[in-house]
Amino acid sequence: LAARSGLRIDASAVKLEGETASLKLESGTAMQALDLLCAGRSNLSWVWKEGGAVKLTSTPHVTYPSAYSGPFKVYVSSMDAVRRTDFKETTIALSLGISTLHESHLKPMKGVKFEFGKGVDDTGSELSVETFGAGQAGQAAMLARMAAGMFGGGVVPNQGAQVFSVKGLASGAKSITSLSGTVTFYFPLDYKEISFESPSRGDTRDSGEFTFRIEKVEKDGITFSVSTKKKNAAPMDMERLLDSDSATAMDDEGTTHKADMLSPAGANQAGQIIARFGGGGGGFGVRPSPGMIYRATFSSVKGKDIQTFAFRFIDRTFDKAVPFELRDVKLP
Repeated sequence: LAARSGLRIDASAVKLEGETASLKLESGTAMQALDLLCAGRSNLSWVWKEGGAVKLTSTPHVTYPSAYSGPFKVYVSSMDAVRRTDFKETTIALSLGISTLHESHLKPMKGVKFEFGKGVDDTGSELSVETFGAGQAGQAAMLARMAAGMFGGGVVPNQGAQVFSVKGLASGAKSITSLSGTVTFYFPLDYKEISFESPSRGDTRDSGEFTFRIEKVEKDGITFSVSTKKKNAAPMDMERLLDSDSATAMDDEGTTHKADMLSPAGANQAGQIIARFGGGGGGFGVRPSPGMIYRATFSSVKGKDIQTFAFRFIDRTFDKAVPFELRDVKLP
């Protein structure tokens, strides 16, 4: 498999003596071959390592319904189906958690965007997929994301899951025969450095249509908001363009610290951003879209004063649209 795919495969963590495997894949991707290799085995799975290598592990392999396209994979990682009846008719409410994976030598940004096309269940019923949009639905999605401490609302962490609601299933449906769509990965091409000297609450910086505001400065971190002047922009415009690995702070002794984490702040602060940016105007001249609040934590600062705070905001991206089709997804 390594010879055919060009991948480096590390099997040092597993015992393969006496193990045999047989698979047939006339055409496909490296991840598809790895999944087939590990399918049905209770003690063999695989993960990506830095630099594009594959590490085999002695853990059970989970066979997710998956679609493969070159170095990308889209798969159903969770499912929640509720069947209800009022003794006149039966309905199914279905939520799908859909995740993405890519070969580790690629370096897309953390946000991905899903768009869905045609879907049909095994009875022939046509399906539709609902996602959150702008306005009140977008604000509700943002609150839910903050409560969970994760991204979402159409753009989700790459290799994380977004939950979608599937409509139109027949009461007797046992599987989704086909569900097609496109997932877009974003690769950074250019960025702007956003920097605050002696950061304090209320400090703002502008970058094009986006505004960054310091909300709170603490001994071990900084909370800041991102808002946009763009009318009816989706929260994705802020989420996918923030380089979460770039946040740094310099203390009063001149030492630069890399953030332990840069992520959406907790739900207790979500109301602040809704009040500030979800209301009527806020000084922008148009009704702005919901903002996002983030918190950068710096455990290594250890009580010293933060003199500068900086991070990168992606200014230009290459957008890679990957088509997918999930087939024969069994319903619980």
